[in-house]
Amino acid sequence: KVPNGVETDDPQYAQTQNKEGTGANASNSESTITATGSESKKQGGCFGQKGGESSSSNSTGCFSTNAGGCFGTSGGGCFSKLGLLFSWIGRLLMVWLLVSIFLGFIGMLKIWDKGRGDGDGRVPEQREAENKVESREDLVRDTLIIDDSDHFLDRRLITHHLSWNNYQNTRLDTDYKIFRDEADDSKGFRNRISVIADKYSIWGSIYEKLAQQDEEAILKTVDEYREMQRKYNLSDAALAEAVVSSVQEIPYVLVHEGSCVQADQQGGFVRNYHQSGRPCLAQTHLGIQAPAEFVEDLRGDCDTRSLFLYLVLKKLGYRPAIMVSMQYGHAILGLNAKGSGKFKTYQGLRYYTWETTAPDFQLGQMHPDCNNMNYWEIVLN
Repeated sequence: KVPNGVETDDPQYAQTQNKEGTGANASNSESTITATGSESKKQGGCFGQKGGESSSSNSTGCFSTNAGGCFGTSGGGCFSKLGLLFSWIGRLLMVWLLVSIFLGFIGMLKIWDKGRGDGDGRVPEQREAENKVESREDLVRDTLIIDDSDHFLDRRLITHHLSWNNYQNTRLDTDYKIFRDEADDSKGFRNRISVIADKYSIWGSIYEKLAQQDEEAILKTVDEYREMQRKYNLSDAALAEAVVSSVQEIPYVLVHEGSCVQADQQGGFVRNYHQSGRPCLAQTHLGIQAPAEFVEDLRGDCDTRSLFLYLVLKKLGYRPAIMVSMQYGHAILGLNAKGSGKFKTYQGLRYYTWETTAPDFQLGQMHPDCNNMNYWEIVLN
């Protein structure tokens, strides 16, 4: 193309425009008399390929690739070895970049898979639950440490520090402790439980299996409750109140099987709960977390909490029970102790009710919407 952008095959026009060697793209010797053309392809062009041009591929071009070029890659090229080194460094950096991108993508997939929703836009938002916990007078603070004394440097001990007010408005505190692998083992065991019949008819068997599985894993938390009793000089009755009230203060998280959309088909409380935007734990086999799992993440609803408290109180020497109501779709704790209010007699013992999902419910107290004891059964004691 000529300078004004018009294409032509007329050599006279080209000679006229480039006669003094000022043409930008002249392609023959007559157009390069003074060797000042900026992109001449013959002798004298700054980006020519012969003689003294700047980008010549022959012996004397400034960017020549042969022996005498200042940036040559053969023989005596000034920067030949350095250029080769830079070339390999560039390749290594490119490989490192690709590997980093790949590993980052894999990490993002794992995070997405762990916290992904159920196809309906709802997510079991653990972070949301944790934020609610932190906003309630620093109720729970989580710290993650490495327990070197176990001689497994990769065995992580999860510690939740709980601080709350009991029924007498006295500030108490304790620690929940669980090894990550203990919680994982508990989850794996729960996922392997097969339910052949309608699970509501065999809840007692399910609770018992989960409690037996976690008897050892829960002992660290039980010991912390004992230490709390010594620290605050609590009576046995006050200790039971402290244990239950500590769980009542932990924010409620609904646990259910299937997706949120599937769970909403039950209607009633579950649908209203989801519509309120509160956090849930979906796709959970049996719709319950085992005690060790609850200690790990503090997420649970009625039966998760009741089972955890059942096991802790049993290890502390009490006589607890778990009550289930098909009518109300609810589970609560029962305790054979001196008390008043609502109770259920089972095998000659009186078990007083104890609501676990809301603060300030004391032994024997129940919500008016579910206080007909004819609809309650003790499934485990």
